[in-house]
Amino acid sequence: PEEPSQEGSNKGEEGEGEGTGEAGSEAGSGGTGIEPMVVGKSLSSLVQVDNCGQVLAQLKERIRTEADEMLEANLQQALEMMQNGGYCMRYAWDGAKGGTGGSAAPTSNEGGASEYSTTNLQVQGVDEADFVKNDGKYIYLVADGKLQIIDAWPAGQAQKLSSTEIRGTAKKLYVNYDKDIAVIYSALGYIDQGTASPYYDRYMMPVVGGYEYEQECTYGYSCEFSGDGRELLVSTYDISNKSSPVLLRETELSGSYLNSRRIGDIVHTVVTFPEIAVPGLVYWPEELQDYYYNCWEVTEFPYTEEDIREMFAALEAENNTSIDEATITDFLPGIKDTRYLNGLPSQEEGLLDSCDNFYLSQAGDGRGFLALVSFDSSQLGELNATTIVGKPGAVYASHQALYVAVRHYSSMMDRWYFENPEVNREATTLHKFALTPGSIATAYAGSGVAMGRILNQFSMDEHQGYLRIATSNGRVPSPDV
Repeated sequence: PEEPSQEGSNKGEEGEGEGTGEAGSEAGSGGTGIEPMVVGKSLSSLVQVDNCGQVLAQLKERIRTEADEMLEANLQQALEMMQNGGYCMRYAWDGAKGGTGGSAAPTSNEGGASEYSTTNLQVQGVDEADFVKNDGKYIYLVADGKLQIIDAWPAGQAQKLSSTEIRGTAKKLYVNYDKDIAVIYSALGYIDQGTASPYYDRYMMPVVGGYEYEQECTYGYSCEFSGDGRELLVSTYDISNKSSPVLLRETELSGSYLNSRRIGDIVHTVVTFPEIAVPGLVYWPEELQDYYYNCWEVTEFPYTEEDIREMFAALEAENNTSIDEATITDFLPGIKDTRYLNGLPSQEEGLLDSCDNFYLSQAGDGRGFLALVSFDSSQLGELNATTIVGKPGAVYASHQALYVAVRHYSSMMDRWYFENPEVNREATTLHKFALTPGSIATAYAGSGVAMGRILNQFSMDEHQGYLRIATSNGRVPSPDV
């Protein structure tokens, strides 16, 4: 839709409130939460763009601002080096940018076990991806890089029926039992995140996979919602013949898996894309790199303050030229979709979405993309994508809507949602996407903001058409508790 629906917008924006400790707040007009400033409502809302030029202009503005801030920070460090004669007592600043349910005893049944464990779902009928699925007769799992199907009933005659190699690192899957379809998520190569300092480029990038992005977490003070830093592959298989699954589709995305839901035949996947970077931006003068790498060994530093300021001014000019020359294709998420018809591949490659289906965040504390990609697992039709420019967050979904709850911190933003940012230092924005039952169609419906920090998806639920959310402020005395 050209405009968010009034119903969705109202229910999203009225859902602000604060929950402290174990107490949460109910979203909606009947809630008891504290009403934030009007600017908070306005700042949390997403804005639909009219054309690619609008997307490009806003992205360039954010990148230019952040590049200038990074240059200024590095300039101050270079001046500090000069004042110390180039010698330092510490390591160089790395400056990286980046960033089952319980079981029951089975009983005899001709078609399969009458009771069996399944994925523990937050909302009945809204399936969540898991590494193992079970229909009472067959067990489907992704392990050792393979889709493995086991005939598990009767238990005394259990046997493996097939083991199908999956490209990449297979992590989770869905099984559409009615249509004999398996959808598998796997991770491919690591995404280039871009860096801001020579120390990180030289010493950290070779181990970026194991050091920075492999650690996925559920919750905790140091845990932020993110993908695994690797490109996503979504593979669809026909499993009507359990002994020989047939590959139907492979969809590669230039972002990482964040979360997903399956409602009937429709699979909705939330994909997070890395912070947008313009190729060729430089944040540290080449003349100073050797001094930066080995600052604890320097005995003579030949550059004056004027020399250093000229170096950084030249970098700023070069960066501005690179930003000005960047085109929309340098920024937008990409996709490669391959469908196999009678065993023959038909491939389409390009941008994930057109700009007229994009929504921009007004918060300004993130410049990555977040896309809701939907497709019908029972057929090889088109995909649908709704894309926002913003940060990843916790995902909750009902049958009618999918929500993304994003954490924000006042110290990282120029504008804040509430008065007294030193007191109310944490906030959570909620973005609602309307789902159409039985269809891949999705639409942005509205946004709201709540005081405090959301823990995870289980801090949200819907009740009589309203979203309820529990948040907390601050930390307990011991972070290890």
